[in-house]
Amino acid sequence: MSNKGISPLIAATFLIAMSVTISVIVGGWAAEFVRERTSQISEQNKEQLRCSFASLYIKDVIIDCNGDCSSGTHNITAEIRNTGQQKITINRIVILNTTGSLFEFDVTPTNLSTGDIKSVVNTSTSSCIGINSSSKVDKVYIADTSCPNARDSFDGEDVTFSNCG
Repeated sequence: MSNKGISPLIAATFLIAMSVTISVIVGGWAAEFVRERTSQISEQNKEQLRCSFASLYIKDVIIDCNGDCSSGTHNITAEIRNTGQQKITINRIVILNTTGSLFEFDVTPTNLSTGDIKSVVNTSTSSCIGINSSSKVDKVYIADTSCPNARDSFDGEDVTFSNCG
């Protein structure tokens, strides 16, 4: 009877070499995965910390219907103050009416440094019938584009309406 096969010493050497190779591959992958996740978490924490110092205040909102809300040009102007310690950027005014409908109005992106007070304006020819009086506007919302928690709302009863019918 002849023994054919590999010796136990060579088999053990192959098993050890295979185990070391697999360990190196898995270890390299795990180290890269941990580095990548750590970097992502670090960036998220930096952004959250930066955003915790961002804040804004809506001083006033004026809706000017220019006499014809159904088809004429109307303006929505919001005066905003950066009350935080970070630069903020505003690019939209959102109005919630008393029936629950949302109206979004884009404005030219406006940067406000700490303490700045600026007006943002939307000029539109779309109908403003759903938002042309204090009995129709519930809230006006404005938020920073990169820090959504830096936001404020303005009560519809405090909105100034001009040339609306």
